[in-house]
Amino acid sequence: MTETKTPHIGTADWRHAHWRTRFYPPQLPTHAWLDHYSRHLNTVELDGARLAGLDAGLAADWCSRLPPHFAFTVQAPRLLTHVHKLRNGGRLVENLFERVRPLEERLGPILFSLPPKWHCNPDRLDAFLAALPPRFRYAVEFQDHDWLRPETLALLREHGAALCLSDRLPEDILGTVTADFVYARLYGPARSGRYTAVGLRAWASRLAGWRRRGMDGYVLFQNGASAYAVKNACLLRDFGGLQAAH
Repeated sequence: MTETKTPHIGTADWRHAHWRTRFYPPQLPTHAWLDHYSRHLNTVELDGARLAGLDAGLAADWCSRLPPHFAFTVQAPRLLTHVHKLRNGGRLVENLFERVRPLEERLGPILFSLPPKWHCNPDRLDAFLAALPPRFRYAVEFQDHDWLRPETLALLREHGAALCLSDRLPEDILGTVTADFVYARLYGPARSGRYTAVGLRAWASRLAGWRRRGMDGYVLFQNGASAYAVKNACLLRDFGGLQAAH
């Protein structure tokens, strides 16, 4: 029987001031927020820009305090994905890996979220993925649906990169898997709203299917308004039959 994987469920960042009282106790100092967060969820997505000020000492402190299976995922900087659009990536990619090195023992997938209104360019994607070091996991988010072609999916499979799933994609592609793990970003109804129990149970069912196939699953909620992201993430954890770390 294939060993099942414990899904990683979390949010985009944890440092949201408006989450105080909605999720964090009112008197809890901000330096203790990650500890509180990690008792409820087991992953968090960092924006690449946030890593600029991250030093090895702070990263080591985080890693020493977090539960054993907590993982950081990273969204690559927009300079790489939106400005250069995967061109001239050599030094930019090196900078990214220098920034994530302090978190390497806790590092989950690195996400390249491509810009809207940038149409399919398979040659550039192929060259970019081929140049990435193989020791990391990579996911690619296509915000322009022109990329959702068989040749694009074939490229992702060839390089072992995951198609980033989201509630922005057509329903018929949500079951598409191109790597040995799955990465999903959930933006919420009308971009920032709260998910219903029905919607979350559908994602819990998908997670269960990936687990049965022995695949790692990462689900990151982006609907941060009114702390919906963290509340929905905790509900998905519960619907999936997973326990908070506490």
